Amino acid sequence: DEQSLTYCELLYYVQVLSLTLLNEHHVVPGGIECQCVERSLSMVIGIMGIEMAGSVYCPLSPRDPSHRLYALTQQTQSRLVLGHWLTKMKFNSDSLTIDIQSILISDDLMMDVDVNRLSSITVKPSDTAYIIFTSGSTGIPKAVC
Repeated sequence: DEQSLTYCELLYYVQVLSLTLLNEHHVVPGGIECQCVERSLSMVIGIMGIEMAGSVYCPLSPRDPSHRLYALTQQTQSRLVLGHWLTKMKFNSDSLTIDIQSILISDDLMMDVDVNRLSSITVKPSDTAYIIFTSGSTGIPKAVC
């Protein structure tokens, strides 16, 4: 897919997503937030948006069956999952699943970015940045920071 963004556009979308996560979905710095999307610009924006909000990024594979995705979100105690319209259907009502595209194409997208809100988030070098899951030699997925 021949998609591209300028650095300025990327920064803007990341800031908008971060503020949406903080203000509308009440994510907290240090909280674990999952993303289940195919490789795309939205995936990059999602990774950076979660990190900019001070949260811990946890990727989930859209190719995994629903029961595995459910187990992983339960294990991480993730409050929400960023997804696309196709991947949203893999999650039950226990997970707040947000369509990242709906945020990025919203009519409200021209909002002013509150840089002060983003600047006030404190992240230390010792904080966890992301969590990935191994397949687990016992068959049970194991989280690795």
